[in-house]
Amino acid sequence: MGRSADGRGESQDSGVSMVNEEFALRVLCVLLDAAPHYLIIPVIPKLREFVQWFGDAEPSDYSSRIRARIEEAVHKHQQFQMLYRFHKFHCLWSM
Repeated sequence: MGRSADGRGESQDSGVSMVNEEFALRVLCVLLDAAPHYLIIPVIPKLREFVQWFGDAEPSDYSSRIRARIEEAVHKHQQFQMLYRFHKFHCLWSM
């Protein structure tokens, strides 16, 4: 499947139905909403690449939601890391 100028896939086989941009982004939003932040962290570069693949000429609500979910996952991960470091320091200090 190739990519056309408007960011939509081009079917090489006429029997294959094309998935439109809105559907793909909507499905990704649903998946990200269901995923815990620690599963999102390792795939953030691929998520950003996927959203960018559709282009930013006309940012959709779904693209904004995906970016917000990525930022939320990063924030939660940073909070977890800080809490872990504090707990580790507290345990070492109390020894």
